[in-house]
Amino acid sequence: METQDTSYLGVELKLRYFEEFKICGLPIPPFSKGSGFVLKFDNAECYLNYRTALKAILYELDLADPKNANYEIQHSKALIKYILYLMREELSKRQN
Repeated sequence: METQDTSYLGVELKLRYFEEFKICGLPIPPFSKGSGFVLKFDNAECYLNYRTALKAILYELDLADPKNANYEIQHSKALIKYILYLMREELSKRQN
């Protein structure tokens, strides 16, 4: 769902990540597209719930491919880890 609101908690990604979300089958929270792809969360609870969902998906992917032999699963795991990293960095910037 694309939104145009300016007061949000979220993360800005390169536009190509929109397609990566769809390829990996990740749930896409409210977002906006422009020069980039911006994940937008109305409040901290939605933000934390999405992080929890990504971590649960990551855990399931670890169980599905314990030997890291499947390229598609490795790719999805790398994308999730990158998004979680960006979310953590954005949250720490807002708290400072």
